[in-house]
Formats: sequence, structure tokens, C-alpha cells
Amino acid sequence: MVTPRKFWTQSQMFIPTWVEQGKRKAQLLVECGAGKSSLAVLYAYELKRLGIIDKVCWAVPRLNLAKQGAKVFLPDSFVWELIGIGEEEAKEYEIMHLEDGNTINPSKGTFGYGVSYQAIASNPDLHIHEFKRYRYLLIRDEPQFARTDRALGNAIERLSQFAAFDLVMSGDYDTNDNSMVAAVDYIQDQAKSNHWVVDTDLYYSLTDALSDNAILPIYFGYGDGRAAYEYKEEYFEFSSFDEVKGENAKVALRAILKSEYAIELLMSCYREWMALRETGITRDGTFYPAYPAAQLLVVCYDQKQAKAMYGRLLADDNVNLEPEEVQLIISDDERSNVRLERFCDNKPMDGNRLTVKVAITVAMAYVGTDAPDVTHICCLTHYRSAPWIHQMLARAWRKYRDNSYGYHEQYCVAFVPRDPMLEAIIKHIRAMRQLGFFERDYNGDGAPGGGTPAADLMLTEYGELTELLHRQEFGQADYIDREFGQLAKSLCPDSASIRSYLLGCGIPAAVVDEMLAIYDKRSRPKPRPKTAAEQQAEMLSMLEDYQKETVRLVLRACGVTERDNGKFQSVKRLVSGKLKTWNMGHGPKELDIDQLRKSYMDRAPRIREEVLLMAQRGEIKL
Repeated sequence: MVTPRKFWTQSQMFIPTWVEQGKRKAQLLVECGAGKSSLAVLYAYELKRLGIIDKVCWAVPRLNLAKQGAKVFLPDSFVWELIGIGEEEAKEYEIMHLEDGNTINPSKGTFGYGVSYQAIASNPDLHIHEFKRYRYLLIRDEPQFARTDRALGNAIERLSQFAAFDLVMSGDYDTNDNSMVAAVDYIQDQAKSNHWVVDTDLYYSLTDALSDNAILPIYFGYGDGRAAYEYKEEYFEFSSFDEVKGENAKVALRAILKSEYAIELLMSCYREWMALRETGITRDGTFYPAYPAAQLLVVCYDQKQAKAMYGRLLADDNVNLEPEEVQLIISDDERSNVRLERFCDNKPMDGNRLTVKVAITVAMAYVGTDAPDVTHICCLTHYRSAPWIHQMLARAWRKYRDNSYGYHEQYCVAFVPRDPMLEAIIKHIRAMRQLGFFERDYNGDGAPGGGTPAADLMLTEYGELTELLHRQEFGQADYIDREFGQLAKSLCPDSASIRSYLLGCGIPAAVVDEMLAIYDKRSRPKPRPKTAAEQQAEMLSMLEDYQKETVRLVLRACGVTERDNGKFQSVKRLVSGKLKTWNMGHGPKELDIDQLRKSYMDRAPRIREEVLLMAQRGEIKL
């Protein structure tokens, strides 16, 4: 698991302030796979320390996610070391996960419990009664599955009214039917014709996650193909997906996924996956070393196809896998939750000697499924909802479980049909990430997979230096005490001096600040509370730095050096103007501390994504 650095440090700063102001709800938008779960532990610990809560209720879309949530609170979780808590004290924060969904006294003497939304909806009064007995932190994870005006959403909304603190967090609040999410606050996005968007308190975007090395950049292997079919008494034949337009695109996609094309795309994905496991692969001139623990996830459009792919894969003479290494994970199978858990943990089934290496499923390995060893996804579904595809891809871009691999040694890829609907979604995702445009071509012989990617604009601000720090067991308490203790003796026990020294060594500011925050918490007296004027000055400085960083990213995307002051100022005016529009015509110095905080943590990141997309589309003329 990783920690979203910006969120971690800013949450430690803002939680006490929110409590002082009487705030009892926070809405977080954290990129999928970037360490959202670690924030649940941080909020629970800080709110308990401040005397706001007694226990935690972690509400999730599915039971297996409740199990994952319980694991994060275990005493040996790395999160406690970052907070500065030893294993003995951490034992006080263990939580249950409810197998049956509803039971009297659900926490069973522990710090809390994890439960599914469906269980809450089936008996909301039981949970409301529990919330009346204790002051609960209600963590609503991926709440887009509990929508407004539905029985499930109404039950969650009722329960949230009895929470001592309501923490709402998701990687994507969008719903398939564009409906609003229950008990989630919205505002009108002035940059998008007053379209309603979630009013987030903390926003951690794709760009932030890549800058922090919290997720991996994902490649794509395309499969093109011919399609011939009858539809509404007409015969259609296409030699390439590029020829398919409009309504025919959906029909052609469904037709081709029912043909031999599906197994060809799967086998292309399989071959590259095996190469990564056994010898390593080279992509775009970069060599990714062998990762024997790599796993393959196959996403099908229905259970019938999943069963067919399962049978075909095991029957292929070129497939070097034992049956126990491949698991069919579908809702019709009562053991699917167990199979999925073994796949996520990369462990054998039922005492077998071989681990589960391949999962073939429809939608079970989806939101919240944490399987960090998945390096390859084969997309055989015709579902083309942008939020759904986003969540699917996030299963692969998590960092390896084995942290002996450096960030730039880790690889992930999705093998996908080359249809225009999916291509548009992929293009948008890659543009938002500032990684470069989608792979436009497939290999010349027309075989599926392969793909010739365009040059990436990798975010390397933290890259190799962060990797080196992680290799020195960064995040371990004894390492931080030892290294920073020596610095304090050799320089002086002053954070500013240590920070200046480390920055001079070329270590990124975000890494330095995170390490200093941990060291300060463990070994130094608490500083006096900042005055309102000091907080406002600090927030102004942070907002200004964030805007400058946004300008640099835009200039890089436009192929312009930041040393060109005229163009730098031009883009800066664009960014500042958009932020001023968001703030109802007020400049940063005219805002109070709460408005500044909102601008920094929510509006500025949204504006960054907007202008980066403009730069990718060539709409910024310099």
C-alpha cells in the first residue's frame, strides 16, 4: 500500500482546524489505487485523539472490501509507523469485518467494524442504534454505489445523520446514470456551464498520484479486427474498427467479442504477461525486469463468456499453467469471494502448492479490489462507461507488492479492443495524466496487442530520488530516527536547516516534507498553534507554489521552456484567471482562510486538470 503524500500531510494540518471550527464532514477525492485506505486510518486516529469519536464504521460496496479495510487497521500495518504509533498501541485500533452483515454489538469490543452498504440498507435501525451507543466515525468508501432516491442511498443517508464524523472518500464519484450520490454535497462547476460536481475538501488527482509515484503509468496493447454481422436485417462488414461509426460501433464490438478475436487478444496478453514473469520485457526502449509474481486479470462481458475463456485458456497447448493457477471468479459461484481473496493475496487455493496467477471474471474484481501484483489486464467487456473503465484500469496501476523493485522497474498494461468508444476514454485518461497521447497504432500485421505508443511526458520530479529513499526503507521509524538524528546533530536541531540541506542534495520537496513531518512528530515538542494571520500567509504561499507548478506542467506539455518568462506569465494569467472565476471574482489575498483552503485543496487541482487537457488539445496558443 502507498500513502498519498499531499493528502497525508495536509490532512494532519487540517483535521484539528476542522474540529475547532465544528466541521463534522469531509469529502475526499483520491485517485484510484493511490493509497486512499491509509487516510481512513489517519482520520480515525486523529479524530479519536481529539476526542471526537469512539469507534469506526467503514461502509463499503462489497464484503471483501470490508475485509481489506480491517487489514489496514491491523497493528503491523505500515500506516501506524508513519503516524508514529508502536505496535502495542496500534492494537487498540483493530476493527472487525462482519461476515453476515448485521449483528448486535457489531464491533465486538474492538475499535469498530466494516460492513457493506447492502447490509446497512437491510437493517439500518440496528446500525443507528449502535451509533447512538458510541460516537462513530462513518467512513463511506466509494459511495457512488449508494445513490440518491434509492432504498440503499436513503438508508446510508439516515445513518450518516447519527455519525459523530462523516468521512466520504472515493476514486470517482461519477455514476453510470449521472445521478447524484446519497448524502454527498455538490457545487456548480463554473468552468463547465454550472455542471454539478462533488464539493471535495481534499482532491488528489491523477497528476498528483503520478507526481508522488503513488501509481504506475499504464501502457495499452491494442487489438484491431474485422467484423461482419447482421443487424436490423442489414449486413455489415468492416476490415478495421476505425471504419465503425455511431450506433454500429456498439454492435460491432459485441459481435467481435463473441468471435475468435477475443481469444486472440487474450493470448497476446498472455504471451506478454509470461514474458514479464520469466525474462522481463522492453517497452519504448525501457527494460522492465522479470517479475515472477505478476498476475493477469481477464475481464469478460458476461458469465458465459468468462466460462468460455476459462476453458479455452486451460485447453490451449501453448499455455503453461496448471488448473489451480487459473480461477474463474463469477457471482454464480458461491466460493468466488474466497477465490478473489486468494487472487488478491497472490496465494494458493485450498492448500494447493501453486498460487492463483490468473483471475477470469466479469465485474467482481472491480472497485476497491486491491491486487497489487496485477500487471496485465485483458479487457473483453463491451461496457464503455468512462467511470467503469477508469476503475477497471486502476486494478493494474497499483505498485508491486514486492518493494525491492524500484518505481521505474514496475510495469502494467491493458490489452484492449481498438474501438473508438474505448479509445476516447483512454485518450482522456492519458491526457489527464500528462503521460502523452494514447497508442495510435497496432502492429503492422494486424495481430491484436502490441501497440506503438507515442513518446511519454513522464512526470519525473520525484522519480528516481523517491525510489532510492524507498530502497533505504523510507517510512520505517528506526530509519527516520537514525538519519534525521544524525542531521540534527551535524547541522542544528532546526527543521528549516535540515530541509534546506536535503533540498540542496536534490531530494524532492514533497519527500523531504513528508519525512520531516514524521521526524517532528516522533522526536520534537509540538510547535505553538499558528495564528490566523500566519495560517493565511502559509496558505497563500502554498496556493502560489501550486499555481506555479501548474504553469510549469502546462509549458512542458506545450513544448515550451519555463525560462521563457513571457510565456510563463501568459499561462500564469490564464491559471490565475480561472481560479478567480471559481472564487466569484476574488483574488487569493481577498479570501479568508477557509476559502483559501478550499481553493488550494479542491479548486486549484481541478483547474490544473482543465488547463492540462487544454494544452494536450492544442487550445493554448503560445
